[in-house]
Amino acid sequence: MSDSSLAYTRADLFRLRDLLEKKTGLYLPDEKLSRLEEPLKELHATLPTASPREIIRAIDSGNSEGIAHLDKLVAAIATNETYFFRTPAHFKTLKNYLIPELVERRKSRGEKTLRIWSAGCSTGEEPYSLAILLFEHFPELLLPWEIEILATDIDLEALQSAERGIYRPWSFRGVGPELAAKYWRPVKKESRRVDDRVRSLVKFRSLNLESDPYPAASNGTKDLDIIFCRNVTIYFRPHTIQKILSRFHQCLNEGGFLVAGAAEYFQEAYQDFEARVFPETVIYQKPLPKAAAHSPNPLPLVWAAPLPRPSPQPAEKQIHNAAAVEPSRPDDPLARAVELISRGEVDPALILLAAHAEKNPRDSQVSFLLGQIAADRQHLGEASYWLQRTAALDPLTLGAHYFMGLLWLEEGKTDQALAAMKKTVYIDPNFALGHYYLGKIHKAQGKTDQARRNFAVVKSLLAAAPLSDHLRGAEGITGRQLLTLVDRELVHEG
Repeated sequence: MSDSSLAYTRADLFRLRDLLEKKTGLYLPDEKLSRLEEPLKELHATLPTASPREIIRAIDSGNSEGIAHLDKLVAAIATNETYFFRTPAHFKTLKNYLIPELVERRKSRGEKTLRIWSAGCSTGEEPYSLAILLFEHFPELLLPWEIEILATDIDLEALQSAERGIYRPWSFRGVGPELAAKYWRPVKKESRRVDDRVRSLVKFRSLNLESDPYPAASNGTKDLDIIFCRNVTIYFRPHTIQKILSRFHQCLNEGGFLVAGAAEYFQEAYQDFEARVFPETVIYQKPLPKAAAHSPNPLPLVWAAPLPRPSPQPAEKQIHNAAAVEPSRPDDPLARAVELISRGEVDPALILLAAHAEKNPRDSQVSFLLGQIAADRQHLGEASYWLQRTAALDPLTLGAHYFMGLLWLEEGKTDQALAAMKKTVYIDPNFALGHYYLGKIHKAQGKTDQARRNFAVVKSLLAAAPLSDHLRGAEGITGRQLLTLVDRELVHEG
C-alpha cells in the first residue's frame, strides 16, 4: 500500500486523539477511538495524495492547512444535539431568579448593562433562546440597557448554521406554537428563520476554550454576568475542566452566574464558585464580597442539623447544641450532607441535597436543610421557597416557621413574621427563641404589655437550663446571651 493510500494504524488514531485534546481540549476515551476513523477517511477522500500521517503532521504544525483539517475533524465528531429552550428549568430559573437579582444589583449601582455568554453554542438554539427570554419577559430592559449575548463555539460549520438562523421542526420541540409564530418567520418547506429582532442581540464568534484567550475585552469574554456552558465539559478531562472553569470564574463579575449541565459537577473545578439550589436546578455563582452578600444585621442562622420535632421533656433538655444530633444511618443522604456541612464543605452537601430533593420531592427534612443553608447565605428567594415547601410538606416542622419568621422580619413583613413565630410556640411552648421574637415584634408594634409577657416567658424558660448551653435554633447563641438581649429590650422599653 503506497504512502498516499489510506494506511493508518491504531497508533495513528492515538496520536490524532492526543492532538485533538491538545488543540481543543476535547478528549475521546479509548473505547470511543473508532469515532476518529470516519472523519480521517473523509479527510483523505478530499486529499487523496495525503497520507493519514501527513494529515496528522499538518494538524500538529498548526499551519492553515492543519487548521482546516482540525475544523473538519471537530465538525465530524462534535455532538450538536440541541433545541430551543433545552432544559426548561434553567430558563425558568433565569427568568424568576437570576436576571431579577442581577437587575436589582445593577440598579442599586446606577448601571444598565447585562452581558451573557453562551459558550459552546453549537447551532445557535441556546443563545437565541436567551434573547427570546429577554424579549418575552424583560422588554423594559431592551431599549435603555446595554445588553450583549455572546455565542461561541469551536465548530465553524455549527457557527455558520447558527448565523443563518434557519431551523427545522426538530429544533422547536421545546417551543409552543404561539411563541414560534412570534419570534420565527416561515421560510422554505417546514423551516423557520429567527426574527431579526432576536438575531440583533446575539453576536457569534469562533472560540476555542482550550487555547484561545479569555477573559479578554477583544473577544467579549470580560465582565460577564452569566455564562451558559452546558454539556460541554463532559467532553473534557478533569484537568481541562478545572482550567476552563477557573477562567470562567475570571470572566464573571462578582455575583455573576455559571449555568452548567446537571451531570457536569466536579468538586475541585467548582471550588471557587458557590452553589445555589433553586427549585428545579443548581446554579453556580461567583461569590459577592461578604459586605455585599450579607445584610448589616445577619440572621442568627444556621442549625448544623435539622431541628427535631419537640417531645415532652424538661426545658433544660430542649436547650442544646444542635451539632450533637446524630445522623440515623451512615448511608442516609441527609446524614452525609450534615457531615459535609459540619466539615465546612457546604457546596458538595448542596449538590447531594439537590439530587436527593429531585428524586424525593416530598422529603421535608431535605427541603428544610436547603432552606437553612440558603437563609444563612442570605439567598432569601431560595430560602423562602424551600422553607415554605417544608411547611407545606410537614406543618409541624418548627424550624421552617421560625426561619420564615426571621426572613419576613428581614423583609419588613411584620404581620407574616408574627404569624410564623406564633406557630413556633404553638408547636413547642418551650421554644425560647420564638417567645423572644414575639416579644420584639409586639414591642415594635407598641404592644408593651404583651411584649413584657413574652419576655417573661423567655426568662422563665432560661431559668430551667444551664445558661452556658447553646440554644436550640440559634447556633452559637447561648442562654446567657439571649438573657442579656431580653434584659436590654426591657431596659429600652418605649
